[in-house]
Amino acid sequence: MKYAYKELVWGDGLAVKVTIHSVVEFKMYCHKEIELLLVMKGRLDVGVGDKSYHLDEDDIILINSNQLHTVKNATADNVILRLEISPGFYSGSFIDMQEVSFNSIYYDHRVSKSKEIAQVREIIAKMVFAMENQEEGYRFKVGSYLYLLGETLLKNFAHKPISKTNEFSESYMARLQRIIDFVNENYKNNITLKDIAKKENLNYFYLSHFIKEKLGVSFKDYLNSVRLNKALRLLLDGDETIIEISNQSGFPNISSFNAYFKKELNMTPTEYRKSDQESDECKKYYGPAEDFNRQAALEKLQNYIDIDTNQTIIEDPKDVHERVLVDFQQQGTLYKKHWNKLTTFGRAKEGLGANWQRQFSEFQKEFNFEYVRFHGIFADDMKVMNIDDNQEIYYNWDRINELFDYFYTNDIKPFIELSYFPDLLKSSDKTVFEWKANMSLPNDLDLWGDLLNNFLNHVIERYGIKQVNTWYFELWTPPDFDENFDSDIVESQFEYFNKTVKTIKSVSKDIKVGGPAISKWSLSSGTWYVKFLDYVSKAALEIDFLSMHVFSENLTTDSLSKIKELVAKQASNKDLMQAARSNYHPKNHLVDTIKRIDEAKDEYLDNELEMHITQWGFSPITDNLVSDTSFYATNIIKTMLDTIGLSGFIGYWTFSDLIEDYGRAKEHFFGGLGLINKEGIKKPSYNAFLLLSKLGDELVTLSENYVVTKKNDDIQILIYNHANLSDDFLLGSIEDINLTDRYSIYNPKQDLKVEVFVENITGKFKVTKYQLDRENGSAFDEWVNIGAPTSMSLEEVNYLKAKDSPNISVKFKDIKENFSKIIHVPVHGVQMILLEKIT
Repeated sequence: MKYAYKELVWGDGLAVKVTIHSVVEFKMYCHKEIELLLVMKGRLDVGVGDKSYHLDEDDIILINSNQLHTVKNATADNVILRLEISPGFYSGSFIDMQEVSFNSIYYDHRVSKSKEIAQVREIIAKMVFAMENQEEGYRFKVGSYLYLLGETLLKNFAHKPISKTNEFSESYMARLQRIIDFVNENYKNNITLKDIAKKENLNYFYLSHFIKEKLGVSFKDYLNSVRLNKALRLLLDGDETIIEISNQSGFPNISSFNAYFKKELNMTPTEYRKSDQESDECKKYYGPAEDFNRQAALEKLQNYIDIDTNQTIIEDPKDVHERVLVDFQQQGTLYKKHWNKLTTFGRAKEGLGANWQRQFSEFQKEFNFEYVRFHGIFADDMKVMNIDDNQEIYYNWDRINELFDYFYTNDIKPFIELSYFPDLLKSSDKTVFEWKANMSLPNDLDLWGDLLNNFLNHVIERYGIKQVNTWYFELWTPPDFDENFDSDIVESQFEYFNKTVKTIKSVSKDIKVGGPAISKWSLSSGTWYVKFLDYVSKAALEIDFLSMHVFSENLTTDSLSKIKELVAKQASNKDLMQAARSNYHPKNHLVDTIKRIDEAKDEYLDNELEMHITQWGFSPITDNLVSDTSFYATNIIKTMLDTIGLSGFIGYWTFSDLIEDYGRAKEHFFGGLGLINKEGIKKPSYNAFLLLSKLGDELVTLSENYVVTKKNDDIQILIYNHANLSDDFLLGSIEDINLTDRYSIYNPKQDLKVEVFVENITGKFKVTKYQLDRENGSAFDEWVNIGAPTSMSLEEVNYLKAKDSPNISVKFKDIKENFSKIIHVPVHGVQMILLEKIT
């Protein structure tokens, strides 16, 4: 079926308008009409608020009245049906559609409500044919279809009442329009988000979030889409060189032009121009063509009537909440498993303990992480920097050798946080943690450079330059604790950063160095991080990565001020922990933070830097009772899947409760940071990483409650039932949680019943099912069941170790054509199915 792109329009003078056309450019819309977009061919990217949706052929998306949205082509040969309904049409009905907002606006016909989506497509198709034929009384027929469509939507898709107030104010729309006009007028110039922030008199990070929230794309992506569309016109219509087109389109250089072009169109500009000379395929992106094949569009709509009304992809039991449909023959997309690259622990000295090493060896044997991150490599307890009888400084590498040799034998490389210096280098008496880590910057940068230089040459001599070149060195600076980000302090931090980067690069340019490992609190201030990026850019520092710490627990401004006062007074660690009790960031905060970091990075730095979250978790401190529960397993899985493709490493903080930053572990399940408790009992969080590690190398489907992957002829299906924390708990209330009752802080949610259906699969398979929930693989829940003893015997510890893994069942099946299974996943539960082909 051949499509061209002149618009076809039906509905003149009616309460509904139907348009079939191609999407060529990035466009923004906000209107009173209720809108349905149906992809008839190709793919389409739609942004609604801060969410982006990727629509394939036959998918539908619903846009509520007065809902800002953006539309962008995802493939060149797209054909889109746009149906716009005047909301006033339903004003006399029992439910006024102007007062209704649909919750789930995107409907993937393959995995969600296939029967209901087929009904919607059928109604739309019949409505178009009524308008096309215009038989006597057709207006009444169109009206009846509109009522039927309204009934179908209200009956089958979640919705809620809304106020009459326009959710998107005129001032916001005016601001967005000014931004769009500014970009259209200045895209050829080196414009930045900083320029617009200054022009609009807005905070840089607020504006970045505003654009992403309202347009559904970042400022950089919007600017590049404008530039790309201009470049495509020049490629097809002009005879300029590729370099000239790159310059005229506003791209900073030919490399960035080629990279973005390849990313969006999967070909280079030269290949695009050449294919245009050989065929008309490329013109589909630019369009419109000479003639529109009206008959082809009508034939496609006829298919929705002939096929959809009778299709039964899968029987739709009323009590099935989710359907996982997998085509065994479908190829997946390669992706990076960022959850199995980096693990973490506390200070270097801990890594020399016998119990710690027993736990870590078993942990690494299970997961085979590539890097391990820690701090305090030069702290006094590592005995590195010493003074002899003649008051001369000398270095002792014995403890570092012992630690790094242990890493080497366990096939893991160090990711070294450079922080907490020896007393001989301290510039103040500020300390933190139970072991009194000095958190000041070096008092002598030349002496610091000498220590670092000697260390690097020592490890190169011991382990070889090829090995050390693969290590990471992360510079940590403590802006969170510096009152008002004093300019002198900031300058000292930047000088330290400069000295460290240049010292490392003078030894080997291939050693990876970066930072600054600040927390989200610093990013939220909107000052220090921007100054840091600006400094790196102007000083032309050769850093390789940016890093950050992100936690769900959110320290308010009052909490931070109190912590700063306590640090200045050298308060106890217990007082610091009590002061840190606060509220929590909303869901998706890690995704939002990564995007904000990335946007700021692109604004100030031209080079492609790696971006790593080197500490992530629910809380940065111990005694958070959520950490031991089954909820945490689903939270980890959801977060890791949500961040696929967004970040480099994400290092969970930490692998074990044997971390002494906040004192030694107390109770058996006291809300410690680790995936393993002090006795070596695995928590549900450990099992979350265990199941994630079993996913395949190709991503087939990623949805809200599940993921499907492939590896060769094997299929992996991971399903989870994640519940959100209650508003009271998010706001800081701890009345509903205690040592043994930790499941009363969540919004109500029902168990999940899922139908798994794999088609086009034949052969003998080993079918393995893993079950992780409060009754299977949750050592904390079993500890409560046996009476929550505060001082367990060895027998009780061993009993819990026998209960700390997911339940496993194995069957061998001869499968012919299809495999189906009903899965029941309780709240806070996870299930995984592995289909391993034998013959």
